[in-house]
Amino acid sequence: MRVLVTGANGFVGRHLCTALEARGHMVVAAGHAQHGGDVLPLDLQDALNLRGIVDVARPDAVAHLAAQAFVPAALADPWLTHDVNAGGTLRLLEAIRAWRSAGGSNPRILVAGSGDVY
Repeated sequence: MRVLVTGANGFVGRHLCTALEARGHMVVAAGHAQHGGDVLPLDLQDALNLRGIVDVARPDAVAHLAAQAFVPAALADPWLTHDVNAGGTLRLLEAIRAWRSAGGSNPRILVAGSGDVY
């Protein structure tokens, strides 16, 4: 199975990629370029970037882990955090819908969250 993992170079993402690969899955890793690693550069504020990543990944499943998770940054700029976390998730889902409409598969999607959403 081809699995697109957003936030692949974050704490949870690194562990998920390792676990998926150990189970024989093909992982397509996407994450923040400044965090390093062998990942596709991901920008949750850029709809074209997300469409390109989905087109390249051709996923059977998506694990969406990417988000603004650093609390001091989230508190300093809540509007940006909302745009990245909520808006970025919507842009990713729209990219998947566009890919499906163009003949792509219908991937299973996991959207991770935290207790902070409450």
